[in-house]
Amino acid sequence: MYHVRFCDTTVLWAYLGDVVLAKVANERRIPMIMSGSSLTRLEEVAATAPGAWFQAYLPGEPDRIDALVDRVLRAGFQTLVLTVDTATLANRENNIRAGFSTPLRPSLRLAWQGITHPRWTIGTFLRTLAVHGVPHFENSYGDRGAPIISSNFMRDFGRRDHLNWVHLERIRARWPGKLVVKGVMHPDDALRVHELVRMG
Repeated sequence: MYHVRFCDTTVLWAYLGDVVLAKVANERRIPMIMSGSSLTRLEEVAATAPGAWFQAYLPGEPDRIDALVDRVLRAGFQTLVLTVDTATLANRENNIRAGFSTPLRPSLRLAWQGITHPRWTIGTFLRTLAVHGVPHFENSYGDRGAPIISSNFMRDFGRRDHLNWVHLERIRARWPGKLVVKGVMHPDDALRVHELVRMG
């Protein structure tokens, strides 16, 4: 079985890229997982692909956990994927080689990419700015996250309290749908997660 997983910045490769992927996946009946750090509001994707899953990078803060879980549920998602192996930000070497950084920083290399790719610059980048403004990390919490050009990105993503078993139990108790826990590193933890997830 194939799954489509959204990358965090799908909106940057096509206008409304997350919605485009959701529509195609839904039409082809391909299960799809939306990234919690997407730049498109999760409600738009849920409306386009009702069977989509939502992958959350939840902070270890009860009020923020509750707010995001409730929001995902209201949007209509039935499967929540909880990522537990991102205690620190990844060193994404492919992004570094391509000159992409988060937060997005203006540079000569970035300007050159825009000049040499006018179709993308006009049809995706400038169109997004004109219609939606500067893209934000829309789904980090119960409300809108930081813009991609803001140094608040590090505050929102890089300095979180870590999830623990109490948080996971809280999520399971609050989330009535299917719960998938991704990134478990130890067999004993996997068994414990299995028992906990079955309780829902």
